[in-house]
Amino acid sequence: MAAGRSIDRSSVAGYSGTSSFSSGSMAAGRSVDRSSVAGYSGRSVSSPGSMAAGRSLDRSSVAGYSGRSSFDSMAAGRALDRASVAGYSGRTIAGPGSMAAARAADRASMPGYDLSRGAKGDRVRELQQTMKNAGFNPGKIDGVFGKRTEKALRDYQRSLGLNGRTSTNARSSKDLVGNINAVEKTMPGTGNCAKAVNRAILATTGVRIYGHANQLKNSIQKAGFREVNMSLEDALKTPGLVLTWDRTNTRAGSKYGHTAITTGDGTTSVSDYVESNTLAATDRMNRQGLHVFERVQ
Repeated sequence: MAAGRSIDRSSVAGYSGTSSFSSGSMAAGRSVDRSSVAGYSGRSVSSPGSMAAGRSLDRSSVAGYSGRSSFDSMAAGRALDRASVAGYSGRTIAGPGSMAAARAADRASMPGYDLSRGAKGDRVRELQQTMKNAGFNPGKIDGVFGKRTEKALRDYQRSLGLNGRTSTNARSSKDLVGNINAVEKTMPGTGNCAKAVNRAILATTGVRIYGHANQLKNSIQKAGFREVNMSLEDALKTPGLVLTWDRTNTRAGSKYGHTAITTGDGTTSVSDYVESNTLAATDRMNRQGLHVFERVQ
């Protein structure tokens, strides 16, 4: 992750390029970042090495930053940061070079990021051997992600400076798309859209949720999803989002609604069937009460 951020810094036009800081120091690296920002105030950090203090200086150097200095969470603070950026679109997934893309690259660099309890195969075996070589005992090197492997992974992540709270059940949006496509092949056109989506979520997160399409909004949070404010048109451009509608004009839909998962191609969503033009189908079936949910990684 540190190496990835180093590459990010070196790709910034006008980056100072100085190498006079302790090797591997995130605080020192960010100090170089700050000093390379045109017009940066240059004020010294009152608590040396303080990430919070450093970020406070960063925020205060942004033209038009709201100036709020107290907020309830890191997430809220970052939301304020994003809101202060002129023209920020509010989309959580963006193109190459975006904050979302950079964070996705960071997560992908985390050992075992996309592996979860119950996973099997060569990648699990490779992870187990890597942890064993680093002094963390995952149990038998058998390619099976069990309880001991999970504990070893958390300890290993902490040793690398990670917070250890990242769920090993976290999967990329690509995994959710792959899982709903696999589920659809086993139950095409059965009229059980919610069952298909629930099965894909279970396969991706390891968490079982229940309910009809228009009830998922009440239970999907426990599987690590949150509702986002996004139009259907934008949502269809983003892979792995869960869509739910409160009602449609069909007999079943008027009672249970509809749900599907986006593939990210701008038109298609999948449940117990592949809907190649979801925008047109939404108009045709008079779907109402759209909710969009994204996986919190």
